[in-house]
Amino acid sequence: MGQYFLVVNPAKKHYIDPAHLFGQSIKRGGILKGYCGEVVEEMIRDGPRDPKSPLAGLWLGDVIIVAGDDYGEPNPAGLTTATPAQPHRNLHRMAREEYADIS
Repeated sequence: MGQYFLVVNPAKKHYIDPAHLFGQSIKRGGILKGYCGEVVEEMIRDGPRDPKSPLAGLWLGDVIIVAGDDYGEPNPAGLTTATPAQPHRNLHRMAREEYADIS
């Protein structure tokens, strides 16, 4: 058991699930290791990028949040995640329900 994480970009309404296609651990110790970490690096890098990569610089300058499923609080840093029907909804749940999985 334990907490599981997504890498979330609220500005673009995207998230990456480290376990989805990357086969990475979705627990804290493995979120940005291996291929998932390399993809996130490509997406936020300011500098030489693979010109053939559709992800190159996609998230450059955006706030990126590692959102936990169990312990993430609703409305982190002023980002509205809760709704009247789901007052305890956190960013992890909101991303799963409303954002695009670009894993």
